[in-house]
Amino acid sequence: MFCWRHLAMVADGSGLRPPNRWDALLTLRGVACCLVIVAHCGPPAQSLVWAGQDWSWLLFAPGGVAVRVFFCLSGYLIGKGFYTERYRFDRPGIIRYFQNRATRILPLYYACILISAAVFYPHSWQPNHWGHLLRLLTFTYEHSLPFEFNAPLWSLSTEVQFYAIAPLIFWASRRWLKTGQLLLVAMAAVTSGLMLYRFGVFELIEQLLGSTEGNPYFIRYIYTFLPANLDAFLVGFWLSPLMQKLHQNRPPTIDPAEGQTDPIEPGQGLQVRPWVALAWGRSILGLPWKGWAIGAMVLLYGLAAWWKYQGSDRVLLVAPGLTVLATGLFIFAFERRVYFSSGRNRPLSRSAMAANPLRAWELLGLLSFGLYVWHYPLLKVIGPLITNRSPLVAYGERLGLVFLGSIALASFTYWAIEIPAIRWRKKAQRSPERSLNDSNR
Repeated sequence: MFCWRHLAMVADGSGLRPPNRWDALLTLRGVACCLVIVAHCGPPAQSLVWAGQDWSWLLFAPGGVAVRVFFCLSGYLIGKGFYTERYRFDRPGIIRYFQNRATRILPLYYACILISAAVFYPHSWQPNHWGHLLRLLTFTYEHSLPFEFNAPLWSLSTEVQFYAIAPLIFWASRRWLKTGQLLLVAMAAVTSGLMLYRFGVFELIEQLLGSTEGNPYFIRYIYTFLPANLDAFLVGFWLSPLMQKLHQNRPPTIDPAEGQTDPIEPGQGLQVRPWVALAWGRSILGLPWKGWAIGAMVLLYGLAAWWKYQGSDRVLLVAPGLTVLATGLFIFAFERRVYFSSGRNRPLSRSAMAANPLRAWELLGLLSFGLYVWHYPLLKVIGPLITNRSPLVAYGERLGLVFLGSIALASFTYWAIEIPAIRWRKKAQRSPERSLNDSNR
């Protein structure tokens, strides 16, 4: 049995200067957050016409798809933490895991609830809403409740619920999913199974209630329900052991990545198979893996935006499954060769961005938590102030002001709340081990 913690440290190359690699996953999280803002700002229909064609659908960002990108990324990062033994499966390791999750989520989350209730939603303090506030505080909130508040916080409830069961998922996965084939079968089963679940519950709601339009049962049992979103979390989670299997079976003629060492000798484990050679290859049909991954994300956006614009049920039923596939491909394409060293990248700084300008995109990911929790209350205030008669111009003004305001608030709370919480956690744990870029997780 490999000691993955030791291997990851070897892969880092002690004494070597850390790479200044663009963090594609952090960037993807930031872009997904921006798409949520675009969606919530309410783009107008039939407002972007060019050459006789209506292109307004390009503005109809699918916010639900973007949130499931978050879920898949979270699943991968949590799974990687366990499989690389950053979090050992023992009492100290589990305590460390929950400490890390708590200090990452709770300070800004509770600050957002307090400020939102005090400034943006003062009716929240009325006694008849105390139960709803309790739901928020205990991560059991979903926005079908008869309670006007910061609706996007539902996804934090779903995500924290996943964090609570992640150690059990790791235990079960390590025990029963021991081969790459079993992992792939499990991914296919959970993705197809939950797609069938969404179709089934959707049809049931329509049969019983006549419509799913604004229906709280759809939100409660499909959109926000943790079991209905487990495909995103689990596929991300299982990508980590799959990439470990890939490294165990690396063909001897293939280097993991330019300038990187691999802690596993090539050719170990099972005999190299065609799928392993394909996975290690740099391209498929002449197009690099990363090109396929970026193309899949662009295609996903286009399909989901078109379905949303047309009012198609596919954006609710098919798009979640496609999101899992596209995001899983993206993670695999960008992480497969640098799996053991991606967490030991050069910290994001001005000098790092000057040396690699592409890393400036990571700033969106770094601020994504704050952008996500602050944009909706700001929209509540800014939206009514926009009175431009042109729907497209009004939308542009609304989006611009909300985005700039969210950037400002997110930057402030990042330095005032998130960074101090991370520093406190590191000081409290007093661990000599190097962190896996905690501030970006």
